[in-house]
Amino acid sequence: MCYFHINDLLAEKGGVPSKERFESYYKEPGTLKNRYVRYVKTNLGKKTAWSKLENLIKTQNFVSIEQSSPIIDWGKAVTIEL
Repeated sequence: MCYFHINDLLAEKGGVPSKERFESYYKEPGTLKNRYVRYVKTNLGKKTAWSKLENLIKTQNFVSIEQSSPIIDWGKAVTIEL
């Protein structure tokens, strides 16, 4: 199972948000440090995300959950009681 967020595949536009925009979106103090830390966390590795997705598609055989269900031994699957 893998996951790519659509935002990982989009080119970043806009840079570090203003204090007001940051605070209204994230509901936390928009200090310069907080804004830059969030910016770096959000954009770190984005440059290579598209090529990683392309490589994953080329090198792996994917099936749907419906197709995989009959070949999984559900008796051996780990379960978590909630």
